Amino acid sequence: IKKYEYPYEVLPNIKNIVLEIGQNLDSNYKLIGDNIWVSKTVNVPNNATIIGPCIIDHNTEIRPNAFIRENVIIGKNCVIGNSCEFKNCILYDNVKVPHFNYVGDSILGYSSHMGAGSIISNVKSDNKNLKLNFFLNLILNYN
Repeated sequence: IKKYEYPYEVLPNIKNIVLEIGQNLDSNYKLIGDNIWVSKTVNVPNNATIIGPCIIDHNTEIRPNAFIRENVIIGKNCVIGNSCEFKNCILYDNVKVPHFNYVGDSILGYSSHMGAGSIISNVKSDNKNLKLNFFLNLILNYN
């Protein structure tokens, strides 16, 4: 039985998903804190902060001062940049978030790249609801 139809449906349940996956990982991962599983191929700098639950997959680069908060899954070959913050998110393989970014309540697809100083989250800066009809009309009526 399929649990989720759309990727964003996973985010409210990511904590349980991380815990379930993490507890079943093989010996290629090490437990470095409360519910923090990191591939043995990943070097975590002393000045990076990771709060579980979290999974970081093979060959990911964690740069200085990265802040990885609860409920995060990071795929293979990713770049977690200096002074970047991650909360309640999924990064597919090869995602690059190199410097001064915030990723919250979001999913970054395969080989995504964020430019410096980018912010993505589920909260708009004006705290108003998003009106999809405006955008859909714009797209559908574009010549």
